[in-house]
Amino acid sequence: MTRRTHGTFNVVAALVLAIAAGSVTGCDTGEDGTAVGPRGGIVTSDDGRVTLDIPAGALADVVQLRIVEATELPEDAIGPAYEVLPAGVTFSIPAEVAYDVADGADIDPSAVQLVIERDENWRPLADRDVDMANLEVSASMVYSATVAIVE
Repeated sequence: MTRRTHGTFNVVAALVLAIAAGSVTGCDTGEDGTAVGPRGGIVTSDDGRVTLDIPAGALADVVQLRIVEATELPEDAIGPAYEVLPAGVTFSIPAEVAYDVADGADIDPSAVQLVIERDENWRPLADRDVDMANLEVSASMVYSATVAIVE
């Protein structure tokens, strides 16, 4: 019995070339945002203050995600609000949103809450975590929406 391996070799070689060329990276950033798919990825706002970490398996298809400064804020907002676009993308595994409060003047990260807009109301994200060393507040999101911090 003769083993034919050249077919498998061609598939493996094509995959190695695709990875080297950057076409199988899991996240590609462009003008329309960052392409995130089933392998997960990280999306960051242009100013670097907000990061969304989408775990592998959270998305079934590739979605162009971006984080932009929002125009509408909760009344007691500290700093800008950020909109994760497109709004309403559901993550089957919660994504982690992190907000860097280091740029805020005289803000105590342990006293802030990360809130999300839903149905024109602002609601706290329940599993808030405060990283005092990096002056960052994070929580889990199950869908893309606008986020802000309040004191």
